[in-house]
Amino acid sequence: MENQSSPVPLIAQKRSLLRRCFEATLATLSPAQLLRQHLLMRDGTLWVNRLGRAFTPNESRVLVSIGKAAWPLTNACLHIAEGDGHRVFEQIVVCGPEPPGGEPHDLRLRSFAGGHPTPDAISFRAGRGLLQILERLRPPASVLFLISGGGSAMLESPLDGLLSEQAMIETHHALVRGGLPIQEMNVIRKHLSAVKGGRLLQALYPGVTSTSLILSDVPEGDWDCVSSGPTTPDRSTVDDCYRIVRERRLELAPQAMGLIEDRALPETPKPGNPIFARAAYQVLADNARACDILSQQLRQAGFQVVVDHTADEWEERRAASYLLRRIRALKHDHEPSALVAGGEVLVRVPKDGAGQGGRNQAFALDLAMRISGSDLCVLSAGTDGVDGNSPAAGAIVDGDTVDRALDWGMEPRDHFESFDAYPLLQATGDTIETGPTGTNLRDLRVLL
Repeated sequence: MENQSSPVPLIAQKRSLLRRCFEATLATLSPAQLLRQHLLMRDGTLWVNRLGRAFTPNESRVLVSIGKAAWPLTNACLHIAEGDGHRVFEQIVVCGPEPPGGEPHDLRLRSFAGGHPTPDAISFRAGRGLLQILERLRPPASVLFLISGGGSAMLESPLDGLLSEQAMIETHHALVRGGLPIQEMNVIRKHLSAVKGGRLLQALYPGVTSTSLILSDVPEGDWDCVSSGPTTPDRSTVDDCYRIVRERRLELAPQAMGLIEDRALPETPKPGNPIFARAAYQVLADNARACDILSQQLRQAGFQVVVDHTADEWEERRAASYLLRRIRALKHDHEPSALVAGGEVLVRVPKDGAGQGGRNQAFALDLAMRISGSDLCVLSAGTDGVDGNSPAAGAIVDGDTVDRALDWGMEPRDHFESFDAYPLLQATGDTIETGPTGTNLRDLRVLL
């Protein structure tokens, strides 16, 4: 525990600064801002600038948006492509959350608000519906895919004849509760699904062109894992799938375990497969860019900033210990210092059920107990605006958080151990509640 305290106004200034920097970072990374940098409409043709791809009037043009940011990406794309009243896309498919303002009336548009973090009946309806639309396309035709995180659950279809929908639901549920890194979760998801690991492009007739613009919610360089890579070549193998299940001692649905134990899983399409010959890809933004933008905000406020992704995908307590040691060392050498860390921390949900909150609030509450009485201030929040099963994106805690909780008669340790951080942090005034942001670039953490 830190021994040195500081005046309340200094803590208040840090808290205010962190909130402003987080909000400014989200604004810079909004889907509308990002797509304006990549799409250009000219003389009836939609251009993807950095790829040199053109969606021309003499071909069938289909827009498919998948994931948590599906609606903001769709709306931003349509504003650019169809803002003058001309219709560019013949069909529009959105596999994401509930549409804003109710169900749209555009007859071209099919909307599927599938479940998350596990698939539901609508997720499977989305998988079947999207496959049918893609299978009917014939050249000349182009598909623009807008892909963001969260689509692994929102769009799903089991391998034909090998798995039931219920088995898929049970397997997703086991993976979500298993505390695995996202890459390992998605290796298994890819190999059990008809719409993941590049298999979505198997539905396209030869000669149909596809372009994927991706908001990455996975570690840098692993963008083929976003929404379990529905349109991208899969670098993982069935052997990886078998190894992960064995090493992690996972207990999946019996049907899935049978396929794995019998080593009967079919392989996903790999780089070099002909189905990717007319496919192109561009990452719109990722967590590294989010950290860079956040760091710029802090430097402008006078902080010496260090970005450290070492603890990405670490178990939460280990990550908390490491990052706390790191900021203390930085502050010892230079003041004011800021430590920025991106990615996610791994948490295990209690087997008897969790309270309200998510990994960011669990991390924040853990740090609040460790920095009690100090002048340190910590932000941990998801760029998608949602942390677990709570209405918060995350929290900003400081050296007084524990005292505020005790004044409310709440014991921080109890709330931490029961994975019930939200009620405490909401009572202490520490939560960040932005609502869904329309982007999904993993989590951001800052220690001042």
